[in-house]
Amino acid sequence: MAGGAATGALIMAFGVGSQAPHGGIFVAFAINPIWGFLVAIIVGTLVSAALVTVLKELSHRRTVTA
Repeated sequence: MAGGAATGALIMAFGVGSQAPHGGIFVAFAINPIWGFLVAIIVGTLVSAALVTVLKELSHRRTVTA
């Protein structure tokens, strides 16, 4: 959820809009500005990946020491 929140916040900050009523890769031409969309997706993915990695490591440490 944190990655989605980061992505949504950046989408709003960059003023990204879509002219298509649905999503997906096939409507990339209707997204403006495309650079803002790509940056937001990359940042959201990195936030999610970092949190999953940290939380899995903490969980693993807790079960090993218990």
